[in-house]
Amino acid sequence: MSRSEFEIAKNLSDFGPITEDKVERFEHLIAEASDGLSISMILPLLLTLDDKCEFDEVMFSVVHAVERYPAESYFAVLVENISAIWNNSPRWCEILHTRIINSPSSFTHFINAFLLMDSNIKALETHILKKISGKEKFTDRCMTGIHSLANKIPMQSAST
Repeated sequence: MSRSEFEIAKNLSDFGPITEDKVERFEHLIAEASDGLSISMILPLLLTLDDKCEFDEVMFSVVHAVERYPAESYFAVLVENISAIWNNSPRWCEILHTRIINSPSSFTHFINAFLLMDSNIKALETHILKKISGKEKFTDRCMTGIHSLANKIPMQSAST
């Protein structure tokens, strides 16, 4: 008998620190959560990201799981919950951003999703982009996103 999404989300929330003896169980839980690609599982997955986790490969399993969802759904959940995700795990929030920034069309859609958000959310996103812009590879795209947020104008699709 399969478990409900509520049960799976609760297990993700209650899992606690990931230790070596719990890695396999956590990865099974990630797979179970993302199996049906139910949109309701995106946030519980994102909230498992943990800067203190010693196992980057496990955290990348979470990243890969949420990236399997339709981008529009994934971005909507990420944008709406950016404060919680940032407060919970700044490092992994930055990693999610850099992966989105690496795809110009995805980054355009992602930044444009922030335009309708309140000023506090846009300010946090600007802060995150400023941090990432310190990495030369991401400077231009981050500055374009910051400009778009500051001026409340949609980004135009860029070529890849």
